Amino acid sequence: MVCVCVFGAGGIGGWLAGALLEATSGKLGSRRRSVQIGPAGICLFARLPDGESQTATSVKLCQIVVAARSAQTSRIGSCQVGPDWKLSDWGRQIVFDYPGKAVELVVIARGAHGAAIRDHGLEVRLRDGDNVKIAKFASHKFRIYASVAEAFALEAGRVDFAVLAVKTWQVEEAALAVKPLLAPEGCVVTTQNGLEAPEQAAASVGPTRVLGGTCHVNCWVAEPGVIEMIGGNIPRLFTFGEVYKRDGSILYSSDMEPSARAGELAATFAGSGTTAAVAEHGAWREIWAKAGYTSCLGPVSALARAPIPVLCSVPETRVMLKAAMLEWAHCRVAAGHHFPKSASPEAVVEQMLEALASTPPGMTTSTQRDVILGKPSELRELTGSIQRAGIALKVPTPTHDFIYAALLPQERRARDEQVYQLNGIPGGVPHVQSKL
Repeated sequence: MVCVCVFGAGGIGGWLAGALLEATSGKLGSRRRSVQIGPAGICLFARLPDGESQTATSVKLCQIVVAARSAQTSRIGSCQVGPDWKLSDWGRQIVFDYPGKAVELVVIARGAHGAAIRDHGLEVRLRDGDNVKIAKFASHKFRIYASVAEAFALEAGRVDFAVLAVKTWQVEEAALAVKPLLAPEGCVVTTQNGLEAPEQAAASVGPTRVLGGTCHVNCWVAEPGVIEMIGGNIPRLFTFGEVYKRDGSILYSSDMEPSARAGELAATFAGSGTTAAVAEHGAWREIWAKAGYTSCLGPVSALARAPIPVLCSVPETRVMLKAAMLEWAHCRVAAGHHFPKSASPEAVVEQMLEALASTPPGMTTSTQRDVILGKPSELRELTGSIQRAGIALKVPTPTHDFIYAALLPQERRARDEQVYQLNGIPGGVPHVQSKL
């Protein structure tokens, strides 16, 4: 039995908690995967029950596979092959029908959202156009607390993984709060955007007790107790891996070794509609890669107050977005996290912009939504992290400097650091009133 704590049940936390519950229920139409691996442990493809198959690179299979020729010594992550695994030897290949791991789920959720989950359970809606799948998970299927202190008071057990699904500015505090709940070999897992979450978590629990992660999903709290997600071609991907060596120094791609604990965490999601993937080249590469979108696209979209396809279609705005992405790309290379196949920053950014242009109409970013609604945003952790990286690496970041300066007054207002009113604006608030 693996015990996983999801700290925070907002969009990301609610999605991950729902995925762990879905892994044992199949309520959102998830399917068991068969994983085919060669004798050297190379993942070849995933075979789905309906006969569909995809390459391992496209599905990003959920764990590093370490397989031996003999079934007695074959492993997926740290999971020993057992009697409930359907195992067959196809010549030089081994095929597993992967059943996943038994999971005990603990959720830390506060406020009205947490109270609604506690009273009525967690509801997850998966929207694909006009089609909506709804999964409801009764609260007796997991343990939910308003705080770590309450969990202790009610004698909650130790957890193997504490997934930090809080805002970026809350990581260090959340990691420190959950530290007493960790099992002796337990660790925290970051999920935040920006570049600094693993470092902030390490400051609270120590570098060797941190896995770094990234989330690729479009989800939000639709109402207290309800998480809504966009399905269709929008991925639901949780990628994580090691970020530090045993001596506490940065773990680069060239130093990567298989991570048993990352494989064990990935196994808990098997059978859900969420792909949980161990970062093949280390978590830092994934973190930097996602920052190219979130730390650039989020703040630029907040500044322009237009959906993603519009940002890419207006030439002047596209130029600003491209400039912000190029600053990120040069910082990434300077930090030693090079692009695959030695691709140039310019080529990578152009590919990213082309992909963004095809996103669904009206799609927004979480930073954009927060800024437009006058809520505290992750400006300081997204644009700010690129600025700080630029200073440390001696890479100029003038576009991010401008974006930060332009959005800072509203950010300070949203955090009650500098209260002001806007004369002539209904309610004196800085967000946009929709005519729809």
